Amino acid sequence: MRRFFVAILFPLLLGIVPISQAASTSVVRTFHLKHRSVGEVSQVVQGLLSAQGSLTVHPRSGVLTVQDTPGTVRMITEILKEIDVTPPVYRVEVRLLEATNHPRRDGTAQPALDPRIVRMFHFKAYRLLARTTLEWDQPGPISADLGGGYQLRARALARRLGNGTPVTLQVKTGPGKPKVKAATPIPALGANDLLMAWKLGGRNLLRSLLHVHRVVLENLSLTARKGRSGGSTEVLRSNVVLSPSQRIVLAASPDEHSQKALILLLRALPVRQGAAH
Repeated sequence: MRRFFVAILFPLLLGIVPISQAASTSVVRTFHLKHRSVGEVSQVVQGLLSAQGSLTVHPRSGVLTVQDTPGTVRMITEILKEIDVTPPVYRVEVRLLEATNHPRRDGTAQPALDPRIVRMFHFKAYRLLARTTLEWDQPGPISADLGGGYQLRARALARRLGNGTPVTLQVKTGPGKPKVKAATPIPALGANDLLMAWKLGGRNLLRSLLHVHRVVLENLSLTARKGRSGGSTEVLRSNVVLSPSQRIVLAASPDEHSQKALILLLRALPVRQGAAH
């Protein structure tokens, strides 16, 4: 009987060890989000969990509870420090120029222009009509009154978090014609992107990835008012995708032999961190 008892007890003790070790490799941490929505962040966190991890979402209180290995929870903690910040304010500098082949005689100074722009159009004289900065921290319509009867409108977008599909632009090529769709090279920033950045370069590379902002001005439209009581006519329409510090030049003229044109200069400015709401 004694030999039989020892033979049974030994395998039971072996079974106890893995259970206690498994319990020691799992930790729980609760995150209170201050600036990002739970739905947006939970998509990313779900993709960062290990095979044994779990995520509990509390939408009303803005809380995420993560249970996973210590290394995974530590990684998620550092990533959320970079994600859960006030939304960035995207900025695009806009300059509207009038270009002509008739030299100005009113003594107005020529605006400082990139020599490449001068070589591109070969006009003899340029006049600055308006200069402003577009700013937004949420996707949606934006507009700017440029003065002189000119109005600029667009739908402003920027890179997003989550596992969504790329932003799809829609452009109407003419009155009564259907809209043409074209996918932009700005997919949502998902868990796989953040995970790869963390593995390759830690928090520094992760921060760099999150701070590379590309913006879209969808259906950018420049209109000109006809007289004081007349309607408006559209001068140009385009989709614009801007990388950091990139410049884009758009021109509009009645025809390629015209002696006069409007030139729209767009430049992406460094984003700034928004104020807490």
